[in-house]
Amino acid sequence: TAATRAFAVDFGPRQALLRCATGDPSETAQFRLQRDYTPCCPAVLGGSATRPTATMADAAGPPPRGKNLLKVADAMKKRALEERDEADANAEKKQKTLAAIAREFICPITHELPIKPVTAEDGKIYEEKAIREWFSKKDGAPTSPSTGAVIGTKLFPAPQARNTIEALIQSGAIAGEIAEAWKQKLEDEKEVKETRAMAGGGDGEAMY
Repeated sequence: TAATRAFAVDFGPRQALLRCATGDPSETAQFRLQRDYTPCCPAVLGGSATRPTATMADAAGPPPRGKNLLKVADAMKKRALEERDEADANAEKKQKTLAAIAREFICPITHELPIKPVTAEDGKIYEEKAIREWFSKKDGAPTSPSTGAVIGTKLFPAPQARNTIEALIQSGAIAGEIAEAWKQKLEDEKEVKETRAMAGGGDGEAMY
């Protein structure tokens, strides 16, 4: 109809020639080719010069083929590899940072993560039981297990260190033997507390 033809896409001569040469079924391309090239080369096309309606696919043009497709695929692959390498580098950097944080919490005496961390006057974090035993067995003036310098015996609770250690282990940021040892000590501590609570409540068997 006239209304339909009004919306027909008018392809350029070169595009129309390419479409016909590649077997494009669109009659729109054939119409334009016939109109522009028949005067100089009547044998190029035959048939009616009726101009049909072009589809959206016709207007968009042919999809990339051959070398163009390979270039697009190579570019996408290269980008994916770059993103993977960047993610791996960030993960490795994060793991190193977390490992450095974990080392700050390791008790210099037990070489393990403390269950009940305290800060001594040398500024280091220790397992409370271990540092108290250190002071009690030390001849002469008390010294720092880390620096060897003489220090006082006052200890400061470090609940923030305990919370940080627990969060890092639960998230998997700290794993391996050091994390498993901490979990085992936590279970042992829980059992001791439960036993003491039962004994305090009059359970005679819990005392043995």
